[in-house]
Amino acid sequence: MNVNLRGLRWSRAAGLVAGRLTTGATRLEIAGRVSEALHVDAALWAAQLTLSFGRGGRVQARVIGGEGHLGLGPVAGEHEQHIGLQGLDTGLISIGPDRIEIGPDGAPGLSLANLALDALNWQGESLGLRIRPGEGAVSLTGITARARIDLHPAGTPGGRFRRLLLREVVVQETRASGLLVDLHDGVTIRLDPDREAVVGELRLRPAAGQEGFLVEATRSAAGLRILGGLDIGAISAPRVGFDIGTFLQHGSGDFGAAGLTLDFLDLGGLRLNLREPTLTAIRAQVTADARRELRLLGAPAGRPEYGLRFTSIGYEQDPTTPGGPPGGRRLALRGGEISGLTFDDTGIGLHVFVEQGLLGDLTHDLNSGAGELPSLDIRNATFSLNLATLLGGGPAAAPPTSTTAAERRAGMEAKWDALLRILDTYHLGEVIDSLNGRIDFDVDDYEVRLSVQNGAVDYRRLTGALPWWTPGRFVIEGDELIYRVRMPTFGPEGAPRPRTTSTCSAGG
Repeated sequence: MNVNLRGLRWSRAAGLVAGRLTTGATRLEIAGRVSEALHVDAALWAAQLTLSFGRGGRVQARVIGGEGHLGLGPVAGEHEQHIGLQGLDTGLISIGPDRIEIGPDGAPGLSLANLALDALNWQGESLGLRIRPGEGAVSLTGITARARIDLHPAGTPGGRFRRLLLREVVVQETRASGLLVDLHDGVTIRLDPDREAVVGELRLRPAAGQEGFLVEATRSAAGLRILGGLDIGAISAPRVGFDIGTFLQHGSGDFGAAGLTLDFLDLGGLRLNLREPTLTAIRAQVTADARRELRLLGAPAGRPEYGLRFTSIGYEQDPTTPGGPPGGRRLALRGGEISGLTFDDTGIGLHVFVEQGLLGDLTHDLNSGAGELPSLDIRNATFSLNLATLLGGGPAAAPPTSTTAAERRAGMEAKWDALLRILDTYHLGEVIDSLNGRIDFDVDDYEVRLSVQNGAVDYRRLTGALPWWTPGRFVIEGDELIYRVRMPTFGPEGAPRPRTTSTCSAGG
């Protein structure tokens, strides 16, 4: 290592007041055990290191041509956390009694060619992040930054940090693979280890009236005050894996978005807007039963892949005034479309296909749990149910030699009750009981138009929707919806008049 020291001056009262230190190629290595369970090894290389000293404890520093890495793990060489950097130029770092500046006006700012995280194991109270060594990485390229840290006078209770102003932060591109995000309660997101997710330019914006993106100590229970914005360019993440509790398991799909905007407002307010998000080529197991599968994939040639698409997904969190109630939280999904939805349950012989569904702008209040979906337009849907599979999983057994009408009716009601219990495992009742609006559908050439209020329909409209030649009508008897058919019969002259009513019922 070459060292060049020039003009060094000091005094007993003022300490160092002048001088400049310049080094040539420099290498620093650190390795050792920090605790019984933690070993650290790190290295830093620099082509040049410069330090300049001035009056009042002022120091200016710059590192050019920096590279290095830091690894943490239980034993040497086995890293649970590992980060590396290349092409570091810190720019001019100016240290004074009341502030630290990185890239002050008229001086070079920080630049970093690449920052890579290729091993990670971090577990928080509500979030876990993991990258297994050799199975993925998060890599940020083209990083530039300028910042200022304002300080309180030495000895200030609570520490010297006053605020951080990020005057410029830009990351040209981010690539990620093999990252597991654990949101707890059985909700996980997994990036494919072999296919990288790519995120476009990331840029911080200053808040209105501020010199930069602001992070400020409030000296209150609120903690930090954060003001400013974050803009992220186009996002592409192929073969993203996901689990949502026990409802959707072993899921995968291709995620994309035109971009994301995030605004941090005063008093904890927040606005998020995800532009043109899509999730396509979806496959997932529904509940813990491997026979139940949800798919949105396999579009015909020349058509966009099946999946979910929205114009935007937005989230708003209102500011919270000191001592007041928590701010409102709202979710809005706009311009929704679902295509090519297939659901199969081979255990009961059920198959559902929805070629296209158009969703009205959905809003949901996260505080009250209330929401509104003004319309749902389902087009070209098909439904089939294999009764042989539903009722016995195979060919029907031979009926008893003699049964009464009441026995046959009771047996059919038991089968329908069993079907309802199966459907109830999807918790559809809670959704249906809260529905309000209209259900419009066509059966062959006949239109059925029903109003729904709190999950209930006017059964008399069902009769009106039947073809004119249908011989029956719907009636309610007790807790049963009955379709009653009157059929003419003929007997010998003088014989007693036979019953002419046949019924088919379902418990309600």
